[in-house]
Amino acid sequence: MHPVDFIYKNATHVFKPLMSLVEAKKTDVCATCHRPNEQWYERDVAAEAKTYGKTEIRCTACHSLAVSDPVRMGYAGKNKPVILSMLTGCGGLFTEKGTSLYLNSYYERMEAAESPINWTRIKTPVRKMTEQFLKQPPDRPFIYVTDFGRKRDQLIKNLAFSTPTALKLCSDSDQITIRYTDYEKIRQVLDKTDKKIITKWKALMRGILYGRIAPNDEKASVFWSENKELQDASTQILPDPHYRLALIRLLEG
Repeated sequence: MHPVDFIYKNATHVFKPLMSLVEAKKTDVCATCHRPNEQWYERDVAAEAKTYGKTEIRCTACHSLAVSDPVRMGYAGKNKPVILSMLTGCGGLFTEKGTSLYLNSYYERMEAAESPINWTRIKTPVRKMTEQFLKQPPDRPFIYVTDFGRKRDQLIKNLAFSTPTALKLCSDSDQITIRYTDYEKIRQVLDKTDKKIITKWKALMRGILYGRIAPNDEKASVFWSENKELQDASTQILPDPHYRLALIRLLEG
């Protein structure tokens, strides 16, 4: 099942009554996910949406992330309804058992809705939830969004199911895979490392990743010689720079 279909099936189908629906054609292609009609979750109907003065056809799953429902979602500002795919800085967990949103200032706005949607709403930093899920993953299958952002097309493109070995961090800017074992290895070492050493380690890792410091730099060599356990844990991380930076950011706390 496509990730956006999973979200629609278990959560956002509630917005279907608010969609402008037409009978779908076998030749239809969703303007958002670009899937042909035969691959849609609901093949009999299509959602019409106006964008930049033009009408486009979307599958109901993709369009559900763009539906305005102020009665259940509240207002982001004056006459500006909260829309799921526009919750910048907010995250969400989608499972077969329920949906949870991790909100910033949108929490109060959604709580003030006339008839708040029946999803769990928590005012907490997304990073805290990421750390929690890395330590104790939710029951699969699940999709974890770390930032809905504002680019719905890109968000849908980056959606993915987490696996038994890794947590998928999905957002409108990227999709990052963090292996549970990598996080645990680094976390165990940092938990018993002096904070000043950790600060130096982060600066060193960033310097190497950004090309400001050569791996065989004299200061780097001295640091690693004095912190062998931290070096061993660091070298076990995959060499991809985006991956390493993402893992370092998670360990900022």
